[in-house]
Amino acid sequence: MKINFDVNYRSKLWSLEEASAFLKEVLPHVDYLSAAKLDAVNLLGIPEVEEGVSDELNYYYEQIHQMFPNIQVIYSTIRNVISATHNTLQGTMWVKGLTYYSKVHDIDYIIDRIGGGDAFASGILHGILSGQKPDYTVNFATAYSSLKHSVSGDINPFSIEETERIMTHNAAVNR
Repeated sequence: MKINFDVNYRSKLWSLEEASAFLKEVLPHVDYLSAAKLDAVNLLGIPEVEEGVSDELNYYYEQIHQMFPNIQVIYSTIRNVISATHNTLQGTMWVKGLTYYSKVHDIDYIIDRIGGGDAFASGILHGILSGQKPDYTVNFATAYSSLKHSVSGDINPFSIEETERIMTHNAAVNR
């Protein structure tokens, strides 16, 4: 059985120290991890990236993998908030030492952000479980999350076919 874990730290629920101790106990059992730079720095104690590193996120993913070599996939999103109803979203996915980046989605009329992260995670899991390549997987997940922003509630009603229709033919960039 494969285990997927989303860090999703919430300061109102526990302290950084409590969350950090919990993560260090749980992560040796995780195969797929949703975590980003702030999780790496604040919860796992990974030092800030040094100047001159060309792919900052890949650095953090590599450091996480060195700490927990059992983790096969690490993924997250990069969100730029322009306004409450206008964001850009890009997905990232680290596999076997390479970080893949989706195309940037310009979401210019957000109905509801709730469930967008879960939609991204489920898109990543869809790609992994259906044997897709990383570039397809990260682009599918980002498109699926982008579509979720267009409906209310935390359930994404869009099908695989509908999601694939909005994906571009451009492959994700790996760095």
